[in-house]
Amino acid sequence: AMIATPHIAGYSVLSKRRGVEMIYQLALQAGVISTQLASMHAISPQRLYITDPSASWQSIVLRCFDPSVLTENMKQTLSAANHVGTAFDKLREDFNQRYEFSDVEVVADGLQDADRKILAALGFWFA
Repeated sequence: AMIATPHIAGYSVLSKRRGVEMIYQLALQAGVISTQLASMHAISPQRLYITDPSASWQSIVLRCFDPSVLTENMKQTLSAANHVGTAFDKLREDFNQRYEFSDVEVVADGLQDADRKILAALGFWFA
């Protein structure tokens, strides 16, 4: 495989929060819990400070999430493992939190307008 990662669906900070909120609401509706909390704690967006004047939308996307780093780590881990299944499960368990693009604020003064437009279309937002 050119790019391989542990299964990452549902591994973003926002998707985990949504999952917890759904379970919480269902538990309230089913009467499993009776007291509604005032609100869940807000999760701060990831803030990327871009100081490189030659930064592009591609470099910013890869800074947010670079699957090639995950691929290399997975290949090294699995090739050295005695029990591949256990090693793969551990990779999934230890998967670092990643943010969805809509939860990433880009702070970049010198970014070209064309790059800003592409990033905004992908869901990134700017301070």
